[in-house]
Amino acid sequence: MINDFLDFIEGKPKPGFSFHPFAEKKRTEKEKYIFVFDADMNPFPDFVEPLVAIMEDRPKLAFVQTPQYYSNFELNRVARAAGLQQVVFYEYICEGKSIGDAMFCCGTNVIFRREALMDVGGFDESSVTEDFATSLKFHLRVWSSAYFNRVCAFGLGPEDLGGYFKQQFRWALGTVGLFRTILQEFFRHPFRLTIAKWWEYFLSGTWYFVGWVFCIMAYCPILFLYLNVPSFFARPEVYFFFFLPYFVLSMAIFLATLHLRKYRVKDVFQGMVLNAICFPVFMKASTLAMVGVRGTFAVTPKGQSRALPLMALWPQLITAVLSFGAIFWGGLRLYYEREPFSAILVNMSWCLYHFLLFSTVLYFNFPEERG
Repeated sequence: MINDFLDFIEGKPKPGFSFHPFAEKKRTEKEKYIFVFDADMNPFPDFVEPLVAIMEDRPKLAFVQTPQYYSNFELNRVARAAGLQQVVFYEYICEGKSIGDAMFCCGTNVIFRREALMDVGGFDESSVTEDFATSLKFHLRVWSSAYFNRVCAFGLGPEDLGGYFKQQFRWALGTVGLFRTILQEFFRHPFRLTIAKWWEYFLSGTWYFVGWVFCIMAYCPILFLYLNVPSFFARPEVYFFFFLPYFVLSMAIFLATLHLRKYRVKDVFQGMVLNAICFPVFMKASTLAMVGVRGTFAVTPKGQSRALPLMALWPQLITAVLSFGAIFWGGLRLYYEREPFSAILVNMSWCLYHFLLFSTVLYFNFPEERG
């Protein structure tokens, strides 16, 4: 639709295209900037001025991205946790990418320079995450991008696991699918972007492989406790000596910085947990993307809060049950075998963590809360 509108501005409308302005006004010049919002987004009255000022000050800016903010979080667990995931992305990751001129478009609440869009041939329609794909084209054509950390619009987040999984599957499929394009462009034109920008695109294009990471981390301690298959070859004491300080320090810094921005630890953990229980969706999407499945766009369902049947949650529930069983089996090994005591204890601890983590899928499957 945006590409059709660009053709209309250029005086070459597609057959059947019609444009209905809010006010009848004769167009004397081509529009310089285009704002894009999802259908459920509601822009604030003053969203135009600061973004246009940034674009006017930097003529090589292709677009300026602003945050997504979900307003339906007060009585809905999924919407609240999904919104808090957005917080981590928009409050920190986007600011870092913007500093390195590697910010990518997120599809809504964004201002584009029409000249830049025409330079890259409009939005890339070959990807289900056309915003991310078009961002790569901008940077390859030496356009810049920026992020403005100010909420300029509010909308609705997914309100049940079905809608959330659908949203995350589409994002993962398109993003990992574009990773193949990123690799191709890197090997064909390695000097078109700086090493720092290539690195940012590699990180973004591979992030959804995290589903495989969650799966491996969950099943390694299970395999050790049931079948004595080792997952690492260091003494447990050495593992604790190095891993525990790293884990505590990194989490403390992460939570402390979010606290400075007025986010509660409890809320941040909800976002992290919701992301973790999505691991089967990420695994499926990344696998399909790597074999070339493009997928189709579908709007994330809104205005409903339906519980999924338990069969639809079997990966999370089976992982939780196996983790709980492994804790019991590990206790028997400690009583009867006694050795390796420390290794059994470490793996039991991880199984307890994963049991608590993945069993929360039942909590999120009934997302509505009473006021």
